[in-house]
Amino acid sequence: MTQYLSDKFKVLSLISIILVLYIHSGFHDYPNEIQGMIFNANLQNFISGMIGRCAVPLFYAISGYLFFTGLYGGRNANYQKLWFKIKKRGKTLLVPYIIACLFPVVFNLALEFIPGIEQFVNNKGISGTLANFRGIM
Repeated sequence: MTQYLSDKFKVLSLISIILVLYIHSGFHDYPNEIQGMIFNANLQNFISGMIGRCAVPLFYAISGYLFFTGLYGGRNANYQKLWFKIKKRGKTLLVPYIIACLFPVVFNLALEFIPGIEQFVNNKGISGTLANFRGIM
């Protein structure tokens, strides 16, 4: 990839980041706060509702392009390189995802068994669920 193309992707990513932040900001759709400013309300609705909705698909397109860059030598795909990339991506995405999913469970279990704190945990949620699940099996 050339430096010129890399710079283009950086600019597109920056614009997409700004649009995603604007969509998630939450200040653009309160008609009661911008009464009497119809142009402003319509402009904010246009930016967040129409232009901003292109940001996430643009991220997917950029990441897909970058993922498959270098896989095609001539006209044939290099499947060994593809499999290596998939395994590498699996490790960098799947492992943190599993850790992030298990963290609240382990945290709540730890809170349920700490003396003095268990009174603030509702209904022995996770340990009770695990006990009920074992009873079913």
